[in-house]
Amino acid sequence: RKSRDKSAGMRTHAIVSLGAALMMIISKYGFADMADFDASRVASQIVSGVGFLGAGKKNEAPAGWKQAYIDYLQAQDGEEWVGYQLIYLNDDDIPELVKIGNSEAVGCMIAAYAGGSVVDNQLNRLYFSYIEKGNLLCNSEGNMDSYYDLVYTMTDGQLSLAASGYYGAKDNSKLEFDENGEVVYQYEWNGTLMSREEYSQALNAVYDTSKARDGYAWEQYLSREQAIQKISEMQQ
Repeated sequence: RKSRDKSAGMRTHAIVSLGAALMMIISKYGFADMADFDASRVASQIVSGVGFLGAGKKNEAPAGWKQAYIDYLQAQDGEEWVGYQLIYLNDDDIPELVKIGNSEAVGCMIAAYAGGSVVDNQLNRLYFSYIEKGNLLCNSEGNMDSYYDLVYTMTDGQLSLAASGYYGAKDNSKLEFDENGEVVYQYEWNGTLMSREEYSQALNAVYDTSKARDGYAWEQYLSREQAIQKISEMQQ
């Protein structure tokens, strides 16, 4: 619980309380025929034994991850980042913080709380999608007939590339067109050339696009002050 920044839940408290009560009852009535038995000795051990409950989340207000995000947000450049969003990329209860850049060159940043600090992960350009609680993020971007789909997973706050695909014109200076007037693209997934249909199948085999959601909605993101307020109001 300490490493995951979690406090003991209701079930843990109930089990420990019931166990402690049973031990007290047994110590008081179970050894009545022993003249020299001191029941208070059991009670003292129960008091020290349940102390492990304090080994979970720190008794901070707000919680460790919340304070870390708030401090992190307060240190951000208000001009470089136009907005923020909170998403749940992996399966824990601590959200990831999306920083939305003021241009395609700045791109987006995924900030994650891990190991007691906030870890930055830079994405290319501005668009990405993710599968909520599925630990999968796809950075799909590009321009001028050169595009990519980069699929990431997150471990200890760090994004790691799981698969990659690229598609676009073979030669931008000499574009080729099909019978419908569309530019002919070349598709490559994990270094293997394939058809458009095969590329789509390969992408969906790793990243189910039907379950994906946009990382944020343009101009519907949070300001820095709103992000801080929202984090402050979240349950620890």
